[in-house]
Amino acid sequence: MAAVGASAQPYPEHVQKHLDSATMNAMGDEGLLNYIRRNQCFEVEDSTWRTWARSKDSIRVPLTQVFDDLWMIGTQYTASYFLKTADNGVMLIDALNNTADADNYLIPALRQLGLPLRGIYITHGHGDHDGGVNRLRQVFGNDWPVFLGSGDVPGKAYQPTPIDSSSDGVQQVTIGGTTLYVQATPGHTPGNQISLIPVHHNGTTIKLVMNWRSAVPASSANSKLYVQGLEKVWRMIDQYGAVGTIHTHAISDATLPAIEQIMATGDRTRTPLVFGLERTKRAAVVARECAIARAAQIDATAVWDIWRATQVKFVGQSPSPTQLAARVSSAWGPVTNQPVSFSTGSGATCTATTDGNGVATCTNLPSLAPREIVVARFAGSTADAGFVDLPGVAEATSSSLACDIDNNGKVDRFDLSRITAVLGSSVPAGDARDVNADGKVTVADARMCTVKCTNAQCAP
Repeated sequence: MAAVGASAQPYPEHVQKHLDSATMNAMGDEGLLNYIRRNQCFEVEDSTWRTWARSKDSIRVPLTQVFDDLWMIGTQYTASYFLKTADNGVMLIDALNNTADADNYLIPALRQLGLPLRGIYITHGHGDHDGGVNRLRQVFGNDWPVFLGSGDVPGKAYQPTPIDSSSDGVQQVTIGGTTLYVQATPGHTPGNQISLIPVHHNGTTIKLVMNWRSAVPASSANSKLYVQGLEKVWRMIDQYGAVGTIHTHAISDATLPAIEQIMATGDRTRTPLVFGLERTKRAAVVARECAIARAAQIDATAVWDIWRATQVKFVGQSPSPTQLAARVSSAWGPVTNQPVSFSTGSGATCTATTDGNGVATCTNLPSLAPREIVVARFAGSTADAGFVDLPGVAEATSSSLACDIDNNGKVDRFDLSRITAVLGSSVPAGDARDVNADGKVTVADARMCTVKCTNAQCAP
């Protein structure tokens, strides 16, 4: 991705603190910093970004397969997607700028795919997203729906089917047997929506967040709506398990580098579009903080809490019959004095409170079977004024074996190598490598584990 210059100019404290929190929430993740933070915070930090982005409109993207059942066409700045539907048709997501785009891109692509058009989903009513719909109506008729947020329906000639823009809840839109999950997010336009789309990646069904970034509106009221919409999207990601993002403006996230990679190599089996659930949730927090930085520029009187993405991790030999402990932290440090609930596949539960290191340890241990799934859950907190520590969760498989450092149900040379790699290191209480619990990883720990190997000569 071409480099663009961000200003080093300091901003007023009420703006800068949200820029800083966007950076902190990325936790050094280069993908989130490069593809999300930079492309979300540009409205505050980089006045050249839009010019750079719009220069991508001259680079054509031919019909390109992005996932097993998703194709992109357009330019590197404005694109549409064809998603194969459950009934072997296709839905179109956004419709480019105008009649010429429909004639030059969309109609030839439909013929190339050879799949019948089942309907169109429009993310919002700006002309660079729905400009080709009227032409598609002329060519393919009116026997399929065009879904659009109700706030953007007035004045549209293509007979849209409205999606309720006043709804706070997630709505479902089904085209050709394939269902999208849609969250109304007024602000950018009255009918703006952010959705989760189902795609198949290497044969596995996943959900991606579609079109989650747009320009923050210039009015105080609409910029607040924009931020509130991103908060709803975080909850939608968490609820439905989205694991990545994609955009019809490819410069908005990791879509552009993904398309460039596919066009250069033809390989779509590995893609920067798939983040994983926790990373996608963290990306949404980064985006929210960037949006608030811009909203705070527009209205300096508005007060916003900082959201802190949390991370829950099992510690030591947990989960095991002898230890059930997890650490809750954010980029700001450990989350202290907060409850963590543990639940097992068999239904056993316990709850513990995090200590000064953010570690919650159950003293009343439930009975665990070997290889049992255990979930540690932090419900979130507003205990620190001005901050919201977001919910977090971790899942792991229990082991009944001491020295099973990688928790795969056996002790072998790989466990020993994890001990010997840090000999002499001081470690926190509960670290699985400190078998004799003296606060350090030593040769004594390695010797204790050697005699516990599952197979002869500690073979895997």
